Amino acid sequence: MSGEPGTPAPRRTLPLLMAAMAFALPHEITIAPLLPNIATELDHSVGAIGQLGTAAHLGGLVAALGLAPVIGQLPLRALLAAALACLAAASVLSGLLSAFLALLVVRFLAGMAGGLIAASVLTGVGRAWTDQALRATHTGYVLGAVAIAIGVLAPLLRLLGSMTTWRLAPIVFGVGAGLVALLIGLAAPPLPGVPGAVAYRARLAAAVQATTLPLVRSVLGLRLVAQAVFGLAVGFVAAFFVHLYPGQEAWIAPLFFVLPLGMSVAAIGGGRLLAGLSAGRPLLVATVVAAASLLVFTWLRSAPVVTAAAFCLYGVAFGFLATGVPPLLYEQSGRQRDSVLFLSVSLRPAGSMLGTALGGAAIIIGPGYLGWQVLLTVMLAVLVGAGVAVFRGAAPT
Repeated sequence: MSGEPGTPAPRRTLPLLMAAMAFALPHEITIAPLLPNIATELDHSVGAIGQLGTAAHLGGLVAALGLAPVIGQLPLRALLAAALACLAAASVLSGLLSAFLALLVVRFLAGMAGGLIAASVLTGVGRAWTDQALRATHTGYVLGAVAIAIGVLAPLLRLLGSMTTWRLAPIVFGVGAGLVALLIGLAAPPLPGVPGAVAYRARLAAAVQATTLPLVRSVLGLRLVAQAVFGLAVGFVAAFFVHLYPGQEAWIAPLFFVLPLGMSVAAIGGGRLLAGLSAGRPLLVATVVAAASLLVFTWLRSAPVVTAAAFCLYGVAFGFLATGVPPLLYEQSGRQRDSVLFLSVSLRPAGSMLGTALGGAAIIIGPGYLGWQVLLTVMLAVLVGAGVAVFRGAAPT
């Protein structure tokens, strides 16, 4: 990050990376909380509008696959400022357009920008702090910034959109992204890249080869499934909650607060905890807790406060999973660290895209939300199986 190996990163590096990372999930903050409102105004089904999330996650995947291999060679300050500016423009346009196909395109661009932000920030953490304990702790901080952003911005934008029009939510989000882009451009250290040849094919080949490492393969599989569950659950949570508790729309904003509250607590605290532990057992516990809490959320219809509590507990489990995966990959991948991190970053939008695409299709097929509930239950079983595989692979022999 400072340009010279072994040189400590400037103190302002971490808060600036956290500020940028806060805008890495534009769909979960601006569109998902207002899904029912958007579907009503545009006269489309919830399943169809949910594909705006699929477009955003596809954009994130394209960004990760296209630019993550060379992010370490690019000046991070310019890269983050440009990505945030692109996100700002796409978000503002999202609030101005009405044509569904046009919205798909701008959400794709917003997702590309978000994916580029996430890839560059996580790569920056890995390069700035070579000490394993510091890397785990700071990974927790930047992931915690995402959770805090969802917990603050999503409820506020949900309230703003429900009181006025959903269009104000992406516009306000875009203005915020533009201000952070200006801050990065003016206040961030130069953050030069490391010169080197651009070799996409070599990096992709190394990334594929990295999956032959048994534990790495299992951890990447867990990462993909966990992110697919996240996309499937969070992408449609607002619409499902309205279905579950008709007339209780006021609970949607708190719902988008308690989820990231759990995520941020787990991400920030989990980074410190995992710094001194083998991650196999904690990750297995996290998968089981995530599955149990989402089963309660999906099938138990009792009271909004119980459903919200289950969603918060899922946030804790997911935050712990997201924080525990990168340090374990760094520990197990040896000289292929950059390639493995590249794959891990790519799996975030890939998994979310898979979840939103399947979730939207399940809702369209119906009846009601039953298909979505069954699909989520099946995915949770797969998630626990992936956690067991990581636990067995990480166990001492």
